[in-house]
Amino acid sequence: MSYNFYLVALSVAIAVLASYTALDMAERVRGTEGRRQLLWWSGGALAMGIGIWAAHFLGMLACEMPDSVGYDAIVVSISIVPAILASGITSFFVTRPILTLQFFVGSGLVMGSGIATMHYIGMAALHVPAEIVYDPTLVAISIVIAVVASLVALYLAFQFRDDTQHNPQWKRLSSAIAMGLAIASLHYTGMAAVTFVPIESPGYFLPDRRFDPLAIAVATSLGTLAILSLALVTVFVDRRLSAQASHTQTLQENQQFLETLLQGVQVGILLVERGDDGYSSEIRTYNPALLDFLSLTDRELERCWAAAIDKSCVLQTETDVQSVDTLEALLCRIAWGQTIQNATVRLENTSSHSCERIDRSETTWLLVNTVSLHDCEPSNLVVCTFSDITDCKQAEALLKQSEVRFKTLAQREELLNSLSSQIRNSLDLPTILQTVVREVRQLLDIDRVVVYQFNLNFQGRVAVEDVIDLKYSLVDEEISDTCFPVQYAELYQQGRVRAFDDVTTAGLDGCHVDFLRGLRVRSQAIVPILSRDRLWGLLIAHECQRTRTWDTTEVELLKRLAVQAGVAIQQAELYAAATENAQIAQAQTRQLSQTLNELQRTQTQLVQTEKMSALGQLVAGIAHEINNPVNFIYGNLAHADEYIQDLIELVEVFQAQYPQANEIVRDKIDAVEWDFLKEDLPKMLSSMKVGADRIRHIVLSLRSFSRLDESEIKAVDIRDGIQSTLTILQHRLKAKADRSEIRVYQEYGDLPSIECYSGPLNQVFMNLLGNAIDALDDKIENVRTRCAKSSIEPLHSNSTSGVPSPDEPPTIWIRAKRVDRDRICLHIADNGLGMSEDLRGRIFDPFFTTKPVGKGTGLGLSISYQIVTEKHGGSIVCRSEIGLGTEFIIELPVRLPQPSMLQKAS
Repeated sequence: MSYNFYLVALSVAIAVLASYTALDMAERVRGTEGRRQLLWWSGGALAMGIGIWAAHFLGMLACEMPDSVGYDAIVVSISIVPAILASGITSFFVTRPILTLQFFVGSGLVMGSGIATMHYIGMAALHVPAEIVYDPTLVAISIVIAVVASLVALYLAFQFRDDTQHNPQWKRLSSAIAMGLAIASLHYTGMAAVTFVPIESPGYFLPDRRFDPLAIAVATSLGTLAILSLALVTVFVDRRLSAQASHTQTLQENQQFLETLLQGVQVGILLVERGDDGYSSEIRTYNPALLDFLSLTDRELERCWAAAIDKSCVLQTETDVQSVDTLEALLCRIAWGQTIQNATVRLENTSSHSCERIDRSETTWLLVNTVSLHDCEPSNLVVCTFSDITDCKQAEALLKQSEVRFKTLAQREELLNSLSSQIRNSLDLPTILQTVVREVRQLLDIDRVVVYQFNLNFQGRVAVEDVIDLKYSLVDEEISDTCFPVQYAELYQQGRVRAFDDVTTAGLDGCHVDFLRGLRVRSQAIVPILSRDRLWGLLIAHECQRTRTWDTTEVELLKRLAVQAGVAIQQAELYAAATENAQIAQAQTRQLSQTLNELQRTQTQLVQTEKMSALGQLVAGIAHEINNPVNFIYGNLAHADEYIQDLIELVEVFQAQYPQANEIVRDKIDAVEWDFLKEDLPKMLSSMKVGADRIRHIVLSLRSFSRLDESEIKAVDIRDGIQSTLTILQHRLKAKADRSEIRVYQEYGDLPSIECYSGPLNQVFMNLLGNAIDALDDKIENVRTRCAKSSIEPLHSNSTSGVPSPDEPPTIWIRAKRVDRDRICLHIADNGLGMSEDLRGRIFDPFFTTKPVGKGTGLGLSISYQIVTEKHGGSIVCRSEIGLGTEFIIELPVRLPQPSMLQKAS
């Protein structure tokens, strides 16, 4: 078999067009409801069915057969029914809101089966002189192709049906092409499955009537195209009509929504249409909220608008718009086309113009904006919006007031905290009170703040003040309030607080009013200052130039500050009392310490005196006991010397008279060594005499030193006391194994006898010379220790180098001279180690010593200082440097002062 290409193409085109028409009509099915939906569904099924049948029939006509072909008209008519039914069922499935898998597969099977049924019924209407034989495989393949192609076309149609924004015609056309190809594929696959087997009696198969295939094809095509075109035109017209109806309905709904919005919105809206000349304007519409905001009626708004149009307004800058405070000025700017953006407009409650509402109860704040609508018809519309921001402005004002109030409270709390901290860290009461009055005056912005302090009779003085001008100062003025009875003080003692806005109208006594006028007081607030439940004074705030309404928070601030001031006063009083008690306790402690020291020193001196007294008695007894036999020996030595001289002379006379002695006498002379004996015996007696003199001298020194406890004032030569002391210390001055003899150099000027207590003064010499000997011994020991540590021989050095040397002989210098007519000066120096400045300042303190335990009591120099200064009215000074030795300088009066002078000097 062969095919007419043009008819084949025409059949495919009609199939595609039919599919497109069906999909377009299916869209209308989804866009309508009720009877119209049923009509569109039926028309779509009919158009699709006719299109499929026409494409199939044209495909049959396109088949060129060698023999004559005829058709059974009834069967051909019946074949259109499956196509219409399948199209209707498929259209029903495609227009569903949700296409489930079952519906999708079912619609594909129905469409494929309907196309296949239509094809093979149409094949049955074919009359040819041959037997039609079908290939089962190709038949099955044609059915499968029809079903699969239908599924693809249906899937595309369902996916693209809601996408009306992005190329909807192209997507619908693609689905129609897929459906048209499905129809054509099934037809020509089914035709490929047919085999025509010739029959021996061809006459039997000849059709009753013959027809021209081309004419039938043209007639079928034109009829089908006419039907499909009519359907597409119907769809197009219906779509336009529906769009217009929808647009009209939308406009009506929008208009209704806008009306509802204008009526219900809480923003005033004024729609103005400006004239073509740019100046004349008229109101198009407005909402009730605008009338409420402006407190106007419809007629009043129209009258105000007419007044604004008639009046010549000078256009102002946008900055000036912010200060609009009349409705007339606002409408004038809107009518004359001035742009207003976020302008805050204040409408006052009074106006001289007739268009203003006289009964506006309060100031109204409006936020006004104007917007020109250039994209609308007409293009000269201006929308004015009015937002009532009165509540916001009032809230803003309240917020500012709150901020000011909280700032004030914060400043007050800061002041209280500062005062509390200052009270904790300082007890300077005047400074604290001055801070109170200064800060209160600045915080309350008042003329004068004072702290008034009471005395015992509840009069008093201004302790501190802070004033705005010195002419209001009260510090230097005498204030005596004779109008202040005692009962007022009792009330303030109980915590009374008074605040007078105007002292002239506060109901005060005339005397008190005159007193306050004299102080230039117009208004005042008074709070008591209590210290330990005692009325100490008053904290007073004065307004001198004007009256003042006192706020409770201000009075509360004064009360709290008065409490803080009371705490400061209490602490200052406690501190003053504690300081006074501490000073008294310290004075008592010092007195007790001095008394204790005096007692200890007196006790020690008594013990020392007793010891020295006992020592003196012991020395005196020993001296007495030694002195008697010494005097006996010394007295007999003179006689013994005379007797021995007489005996020697006698022997010499005998030897002269008898030169030839017998042998016995000669032997005795040789045995006793007569020549040596007569020379040595006088020398021996002389030596014995010297020893006796030495003993007598020592005894005299002991007897002189034994008078330590004498309290009698005598005129003595201090050289005798010094010499007696050196005699007693002679054994310590002698050379030892580890040091050489201590040299003592004495140098005395013309010294008079001085009045003194000789015994105690000898004790001073003993202490100073004994300490000098100890210092020289310590020097030798120190040098030896240093040399032992360094394992080297010490270098020779002089006394000015500060380094002691063992080759420098230990020396004591004693010098005394008369410095003037009434005083003598005694120097006792050594070349010992010396001492530091710190030690030099403490050597006269009782019980201070640098010697090891058991070698010193620390009382020697202290007692010496007392003896020289208190007993004799003299002075004793120590000079010393480390390495240069020590020197004591004693000045004594020649005549002892009177006891009263000695006590005063002490």
